[in-house]
Amino acid sequence: MPQDKFIKVNGQRLHCRDFGDADKPVALFMHGLTGNAYCFDHVAPEFVGTHHVLRLDFRGHGDSDWDSGATTTFAEL
Repeated sequence: MPQDKFIKVNGQRLHCRDFGDADKPVALFMHGLTGNAYCFDHVAPEFVGTHHVLRLDFRGHGDSDWDSGATTTFAEL
């Protein structure tokens, strides 16, 4: 079962879903512009037998904090 973990980076709380054995090689799943860590729920279990699976929520996505001081909009991306 995945564990939800949070870390602070530059004052922002970021979310990660940690799944598997930490002694195995890491498989890092990173979502696209409109995704989040949960979009890999269907595929992550396929890698757990051979990898330590980490699924990230980027800033402003999923369970990670928004940057209240950011001025970037989707139109600027």
